[in-house]
Amino acid sequence: MPLIAACRRPLIAALVALSVTSGVAHGAEWRNARSTQIPVDGGLVEVNVHAGRYSVSAESINDWVTRSAHAVSTYLGRFPVELLRLEIRSEAGDDVGFGMAYGHDHHIEVDLGHRANANALMTDWVLVHEMLHMGHPDVGDRHKWFKEGLATYVEPIARAQIGNRTAQQVWNGFRTQLPQGQPQPGDRGLDFTPTWGRIYWGGALYFFVSDIAIRQQTGNRKGLQDALRAILRAGGTLDRDWSIQKTLAIGDAATGTTVLQDQYQRMRARPVRVDLERIWQQLGVSPEAAPGPQVDEKAPLATLRTAILTPPDPPVKTGGAPD
Repeated sequence: MPLIAACRRPLIAALVALSVTSGVAHGAEWRNARSTQIPVDGGLVEVNVHAGRYSVSAESINDWVTRSAHAVSTYLGRFPVELLRLEIRSEAGDDVGFGMAYGHDHHIEVDLGHRANANALMTDWVLVHEMLHMGHPDVGDRHKWFKEGLATYVEPIARAQIGNRTAQQVWNGFRTQLPQGQPQPGDRGLDFTPTWGRIYWGGALYFFVSDIAIRQQTGNRKGLQDALRAILRAGGTLDRDWSIQKTLAIGDAATGTTVLQDQYQRMRARPVRVDLERIWQQLGVSPEAAPGPQVDEKAPLATLRTAILTPPDPPVKTGGAPD
């Protein structure tokens, strides 16, 4: 069953990477589809750029794909699938557009605005979001908040772990966006309120509070990253249909807690409002408009805040932080 994200064969060892034959001048027309195969950490991405109008070079597209895949593999420990097919199509606009991830045949479709430049690719979040979908099982449409919330929460963190986003950008973004996931009048909990805000940002809230709780209960030795890596190691990719109970139990076993299962029971069927202001104070995250430093290193959970953005192993830097 395909997973659709609105934002959005086995590996042959002897497969030789192909290269896109030429760059593209600004506003140039690609009259023929171009294909290349890019090795990534633990896998391969087959990139098919369909005929159309593009303002970026083939090299910029390859860098974008490589950087996005590296962010995902840094967070999850490896690239989720051995071979991913990426279909890129030109559309009107100056940015990366709609993306969709399909589990049954491991492919992603992304629209790329024909006026998008290299900076638009450097600052893009859509491709990382869609690639992250490959690293979790399909837990069913009732739990779409799990799928979209996971990718929404992890994407900026994964990019920060390879230096493609600053800590200030991540925390300012969460402070601004997470309130969209709070329950609204008539809300019946995550499993029963399929609104945009609750699916994407309500799901992100679930993972945010779970990440904090795991780190508090383990003395900051474990976090959500450990749980999600364990789910992937157990074979939890998008082409697998798993129950949410099985998925959360595997994640909890990796951290030695029951946080994921407990938070699910707490939030699944009733509208739980998260006290975000209290959490920001504990983490030491100030409003973007506040005077002075945006973070407080003496806050009670300051070390936890830092740990969330710190990869378990030093990353190989593949792209600078956007301006």
